[in-house]
Amino acid sequence: MHARVITFEVHARPALDDAQNAFERLVVPEMRRLPGYDGAYLMREGNTRGTIVMLWETEDTLQSGEATPGLSEQMTRLRPLLGQHPAYTTCEVGYADHPLN
Repeated sequence: MHARVITFEVHARPALDDAQNAFERLVVPEMRRLPGYDGAYLMREGNTRGTIVMLWETEDTLQSGEATPGLSEQMTRLRPLLGQHPAYTTCEVGYADHPLN
C-alpha cells in the first residue's frame, strides 16, 4: 500500500472547514472511481492545521490515479484551499490495521 500525504496550514478554522468540505465533495468521489484507491483520511490539528492521507494499493495505482484528468482537476481546485505552502509526500505504508466494526 502507498500513500500520498499532504500537510497544510490555513489561517483560521473556517478555511480548514472549507478545505475539508472541498476534499469530501470534490476529491473523494473522484478517487472512489479509480482502480487501486484504498481509502482516505483528513485529520485536523487545532483550528488551522490539517493532514490528508490518500491510500492506494500500489505506487503505480497512486501515480496513475493522480494522473487521471478528473482527479487532477479536483486536486487543482482543492490546492488554493490548503494555505500557502502545502507539503506533498509519497510513502510506502509499512503497517496498517483496519479492524472491522
